[in-house]
Amino acid sequence: MDAFEINLVGNIYLIKPLESGAFAIFEGDKLLGVIEPVTKDDTSIEWVTADLMSVDLAQQIGELIEEHEM
Repeated sequence: MDAFEINLVGNIYLIKPLESGAFAIFEGDKLLGVIEPVTKDDTSIEWVTADLMSVDLAQQIGELIEEHEM
């Protein structure tokens, strides 16, 4: 999958899919972090990160990634 942009409340983020199934998130040239989907209770997806990105931001961006992939 190719890189794509998403707009979250007026902020543009560049999303680069990784071979591992995770996504690198950039704001301009700055890498904000890497997020990945984790299936929760077989019905929902939680987006997690080990970087200094807030959990809420990771979840919101993850949900927009899901919409983009549909």
